Amino acid sequence: MPLPYALAACLLGLKLRDWKAYFESATPTPAVVPAAEPAAVPTDLAVYVGSYAHPADGALQIQRAASGLKGNMLRGYRMAFSAQPLGGHRFAMQFESPEWRALTSAETPVLSFYVEQGCSVRADWVVGPLTHEFVRIV
Repeated sequence: MPLPYALAACLLGLKLRDWKAYFESATPTPAVVPAAEPAAVPTDLAVYVGSYAHPADGALQIQRAASGLKGNMLRGYRMAFSAQPLGGHRFAMQFESPEWRALTSAETPVLSFYVEQGCSVRADWVVGPLTHEFVRIV
């Protein structure tokens, strides 16, 4: 996984980074997604709307959409997605780009929010075996 990121960074003239070390430190134990719960739409999606940050992946923007949420990982390549409620504070993500849809066709990427005192404080981005923890900044 680090090689494509390193090559893309070189080709785009971005600042060099040790991608191998990044992936080794950022890859926790795979998250277990429990069996699907009844899809209860949260009453107020504004709880989740805002900006979140990850030290390596940068900003994750979450906005309201007609059927759930819409998000984008700003540093990622074509990482825009829509998110429909799965129940609780969990949302199933569907990427807009055909590349990411193909990569995630065998599993459902999940965005899980952690809410304290009526406001989301963290979002966990779970795509396959990778989990990235984004902390709310705005």
